[in-house]
Amino acid sequence: MDTHVRFQDPAILDLERRLHERIRDEGTGRDSIHLFQDLILAYYRRYGRDLPWRRTRDPYAILVSEIMLQQTRVEHVANRYDRFLKRFPDFHRLAS
Repeated sequence: MDTHVRFQDPAILDLERRLHERIRDEGTGRDSIHLFQDLILAYYRRYGRDLPWRRTRDPYAILVSEIMLQQTRVEHVANRYDRFLKRFPDFHRLAS
């Protein structure tokens, strides 16, 4: 079973090709690590989903999303995340 994901974006395909060539020719080093980082960031910019917990720096809200995501699928968490935070906006309210 082929589990390799194929991208349609030419820029991502080019980064992927360059990364494979670099690792084949030179092994894993600083340059291949930078290419890998570029590939991951390009993929996220092109295919990343806009999710509410990615728009906050509040440690509590991020922790809530992490716990919720352990229990169910992203789609379900996205639908319930804001409601949960409105009802339990901090640890004090959550504990009471």
